[in-house]
Amino acid sequence: MIRILFLLTFMVSHSLAVAEVIKIGVRAHKGSETAARRWLPTADYLHEKIPQHDFQIVPYELIENMETAVANHELHFVITHPVAYVDLEIQHGASRLLTLVRKNDLKHFSSVIFSRADNPDIFTIGDLKGKAFGAVAPKGLGGWLMAKREMLHHGLVAEEDLASIDFLTLQPRVVEAVIVGDVEAGTVRTGVLDEYLALHKIPREHVRIINTKRAENFPYLYSTDIYPEWVFAKTAHDHQDLAERVSQVLLSMPVGHPASLEGKYERWTTPVNYQK
Repeated sequence: MIRILFLLTFMVSHSLAVAEVIKIGVRAHKGSETAARRWLPTADYLHEKIPQHDFQIVPYELIENMETAVANHELHFVITHPVAYVDLEIQHGASRLLTLVRKNDLKHFSSVIFSRADNPDIFTIGDLKGKAFGAVAPKGLGGWLMAKREMLHHGLVAEEDLASIDFLTLQPRVVEAVIVGDVEAGTVRTGVLDEYLALHKIPREHVRIINTKRAENFPYLYSTDIYPEWVFAKTAHDHQDLAERVSQVLLSMPVGHPASLEGKYERWTTPVNYQK
């Protein structure tokens, strides 16, 4: 009996010792702690379903650091926004596996451009000329590039026509900078502004949405075009079998699972078209 228990203990210890660590890099646009808290349950779910692998979440507040990690073959998968993914595909051979679906079955998102409601000088995109502007990062999609493209549609070249562009790394910092007056206007992805106002109990009437758009079946106020949601992608590591298994597991995650609730998403779906 003692021999059997010893063998069982050895087998369990050996299986744990040889479990391969699988690293998933995630874009941490609200900070590393928030990203870890949000995505760790998804990693745990993957480990539960694929126990021979230890899935770890690696948050990146700067997209450039994630790109470096992929280039150095330090990551097996990434969860990030579409522009960052396309860069990784073109430069480093990443391939999309899944698209994130948020609540209300949303597979797309947009960006909102806003100022304080008491700002007497900003009502349109054109009014941003000569103003201090807050954004997330040079390669941030909802936190900069969408707004930059919208400005170009209205005849503004952001780097030339704005008085300054302050890249503040995290989306909540952009909202706060506008609210306290450190910048005159800013941009964040849809949903971030609403969440910030609710959390800090600031009335929606205290901000002015610039270039407001509306679309059927898209519940947010927004200011730019609408783009596909975040991507779960495989890096160029040679692990196609694992990638297929991970895709199957995430696609079959039950609706309302604690991992999706903590991750603030509804489910995963097969990848939508990212050509745009």
